[in-house]
Amino acid sequence: MTIQHTSYRFVYLAMMLLLSALIGAMLEAVDFKLGWMFGGVCGAALTSYFLLPIMTISGKLYIGNMRQAGQAILGGGIGCLLHFSDIGRLGWFFFDILFMMVISLISSFVLAVLYSLVSTRQTVKTTFFSTLPGGIGIMANLAKEYGANAELVAILQSVRILSVVVFIPFLLRNLLHIDIDAIPAAHGESHGEQEIFSTVLILLFALCGYYIGRKLHIASPSLIGPMMLAIIVNNLMPGQFSITLPTLLSHIAQILLGVTIGHGIISRLFFIKLRDLIIGLFSIVLLLLFAVVIAALFRLVADVDWQTAILSTAPGGAAEMIVLAKTLNTHLEIVVTAQVVRQIMVNALVPLWVVLSDRMENVLRREGG
Repeated sequence: MTIQHTSYRFVYLAMMLLLSALIGAMLEAVDFKLGWMFGGVCGAALTSYFLLPIMTISGKLYIGNMRQAGQAILGGGIGCLLHFSDIGRLGWFFFDILFMMVISLISSFVLAVLYSLVSTRQTVKTTFFSTLPGGIGIMANLAKEYGANAELVAILQSVRILSVVVFIPFLLRNLLHIDIDAIPAAHGESHGEQEIFSTVLILLFALCGYYIGRKLHIASPSLIGPMMLAIIVNNLMPGQFSITLPTLLSHIAQILLGVTIGHGIISRLFFIKLRDLIIGLFSIVLLLLFAVVIAALFRLVADVDWQTAILSTAPGGAAEMIVLAKTLNTHLEIVVTAQVVRQIMVNALVPLWVVLSDRMENVLRREGG
């Protein structure tokens, strides 16, 4: 039986968000790291799996807008925690970060080539856009624009982000034997009278920063635009004013990010062939292994702790890695710089990825012919 009504999309979204908040609150109650984000993932996955098949929903679901809103809130809040002095102290670290990001993108290129050789059913453009550590929406839209399998790209990008978020705590706790539960969260959440002041300003940063980012054609404008605006304004304000990320806004941003991941995976799961999905998942496993090797190299070169090295070189999503960095109280300025540089490089080099994929496609055709 299917239920048809335009207004049901709002019922569906309301149920998804309420369930996400409920699960997030339960996970947070047992001190689960990133409980609100995983609440969003689980809530969206459950509603997408059980409700979406029986509801014929017309109209836009605003899932992409939810991710942009979560990124904008997070960008504005994190920007308020960064100071010019912290960023200025990076110095030669920036070149280490740039070098690691170049290696990371080269590894993604190699993985895309391997993926295309194994998965003969998919075009090289599909494998490129599936393995590049860019944004979910951006990579899926580019895949659609250039004639690749946009549905497969979207689901693999969503799985990539979820895998990274799940894998990093497992890696730190079980393989590197770091007690992440004992790490105090970074300060920077406001309470009491200051909370209203911070909430209003961060929402303004989110709206204005996103608008400025779009006008300036900045990569990932919903994250980087508000972050840059918040950094500038917060550092120019008088010392007696302090803008920090309110607890409620932090939870909302995490839920919105989680919802887009959970919905992105389950809503497309029924349209992807099992063989294509298995090969894609194998490419994600290889991507995680490459990321660990690059993190070890970054730790050796830059002399940073494991948490900072892993979160800086992890293949995104950028917003999720920044949330983890704040949760694990790492060097936030290094993680933010690395993730922002990676986002800019991925988006700036899209024409290069397209040219390389075209040439690789021609080579495979000649060999196949």
